[in-house]
Amino acid sequence: MRTVIILLSAMMCFSQSNPDFNSYFVDETMRIDYFHIGDANSEMFTIDKVYRYGIWAGSLTNLIDNLNNGKYYHKIYDAASGKLIYSKGYDTFFGEYASSSDGIAGIKKSYHESAIIPFPGNKIIFAIEKRDESNQMNEIFRTEIDPSDIYIIKDKVVDSGVEIFK
Repeated sequence: MRTVIILLSAMMCFSQSNPDFNSYFVDETMRIDYFHIGDANSEMFTIDKVYRYGIWAGSLTNLIDNLNNGKYYHKIYDAASGKLIYSKGYDTFFGEYASSSDGIAGIKKSYHESAIIPFPGNKIIFAIEKRDESNQMNEIFRTEIDPSDIYIIKDKVVDSGVEIFK
């Protein structure tokens, strides 16, 4: 019985933290390409391009990643309210490089990375957090993205071998 109560409590905790998909997103995908630059002692980010693709292939209900995995997190906030509406933990090749002899020697390198998120209906804040030595997440990058920006690339998938299923 105790196990059932613990499981139900955990499920309620996870479900309460997830926003309603349709309140913040449309059924499409946004890909945010950026450069992750640095060495063992410093790192910086710069946005490369933003893309708009077809349907969102991820979960419509589990939008907040509560698993606490990975050295980094992509976090998406609604720009108007500041509410966290999407997050995903991950690791990077940059993190591996930073611990290499070249990274420790201060040789800076650039890695191209991407964040795949549901396409927002309104302006968002795209933030990146990094885990520190005491296992706490700290924001290290933040920028606003307007989904109506004319510079968002709207390429269609033009591969006759690709079939999309709803």
